[in-house]
Amino acid sequence: FHEVQSIVDFLASTTSRFLTSETEVRAYCSVSTAIQEPTEDAIFARVIRPEYEITSPVPADLQSPDASSLRRTREHLDAALEILQRYEAPSFEEVRILVTEFTVLRSETIKAGTSIRSYGRVWLAQSADCDDVVTCIEAVVHEVAHLYLYLLQLHDPLLTNGAESGFGSPFRPDPRPLSGIYHAMFVLARTIRCLRSLSESRALLLNLPESAARKLLNLDELEANFDAVVSILLDHARLTPHGARLLQLCQGDVSK
Repeated sequence: FHEVQSIVDFLASTTSRFLTSETEVRAYCSVSTAIQEPTEDAIFARVIRPEYEITSPVPADLQSPDASSLRRTREHLDAALEILQRYEAPSFEEVRILVTEFTVLRSETIKAGTSIRSYGRVWLAQSADCDDVVTCIEAVVHEVAHLYLYLLQLHDPLLTNGAESGFGSPFRPDPRPLSGIYHAMFVLARTIRCLRSLSESRALLLNLPESAARKLLNLDELEANFDAVVSILLDHARLTPHGARLLQLCQGDVSK
């Protein structure tokens, strides 16, 4: 894993088939309305709803967003990507390489998501969770971290007992397998690193609404959640050498 360097270096050397052309993110990261066309219905029926309902006792209520909500979510998404491009280039570069489309949907149970079976698509729920730019940044970075980890796991499982289940996660009310706990650990580390980096920009803080700036400056809950899932992994996971090294790197990032 070359000490798990930047995602760009890693993917360029090992998974070049996933790389996209050198274009601006707006040129190919389209924002679409979910369940608008028959093809979208088929994707939900075949991929998203079954995958979600297999691992959750709560049915997936997936609907198309209304026009005004779609427009508002897109405005926040555009602002989030512009902030990443200006102030957090590594995170923006991961979006540029790994995301092909953001699909907006309406759901009371799903806030955001990705799937290895529809790789490159990020689902964002029309809800209060994307009603400020910092929360939208957090959602994007979170989901892109899942896409990153999916690719790493094509080369190494990272843990050998990932199917072992019954563990609590900060992101889901239902018990999760250890593979889900490892994903939670990784996305929390990436989110904390990104938001902490953004919080160091005085120019950005001065241009954000006060409530959004406060979110950047208070990462206590994210850090506590990270410590909780790390504890579960250290107690129960059988990590591969690469999985153990990646966990150590994430701990180092969070403790800085």
